[in-house]
Amino acid sequence: ETSLHYEVIYGLTENLSLTAEVPHVVEKREGDNITDGLGEVALRAKYQVFRKDTLGAQDKVALIYGMKFPTGSEDRNPALGSGALDHLFGLSLGHESTTWYGFATGRYVLRPEAGTREQGDRVLVDVAVGVGVLVDVAVGVGVLVAVAVGVGVLVDVDVAVGVAVGVSKS
Repeated sequence: ETSLHYEVIYGLTENLSLTAEVPHVVEKREGDNITDGLGEVALRAKYQVFRKDTLGAQDKVALIYGMKFPTGSEDRNPALGSGALDHLFGLSLGHESTTWYGFATGRYVLRPEAGTREQGDRVLVDVAVGVGVLVDVAVGVGVLVAVAVGVGVLVDVDVAVGVAVGVSKS
């Protein structure tokens, strides 16, 4: 399956962010059949329940709740959706400092309705660790180069590994 996921995150308050995700399936193959179109739209809320600031570091804990709506067509072959309203519950832990950071998120996807595809609850776990190095590129200007390695595990079947590199001015 090839798809594009459009995601908008809005910080409603200092502790609450809302996310809307709209997937567009560019191509989904099943045997000789190919289809495309709107996937299943998801809405999520993330609420920070704990934050501790210390000199050069910050620890955070957040709760996550979301819903995935059955907006993808089940009538197409192959289907673009599961036909079920899913609920997502999660917990996110994070530590950021001037030299390193780490995040761990656990999520449970509850599928109370028996849709036609992708039946069964799921457990998802993401872990990311990164190191930041401050590099002076000019007098009075510093650039923080952060390198992160993340691993995501979908307990059902899939394992995803990613590497991200980011640059920000300090």
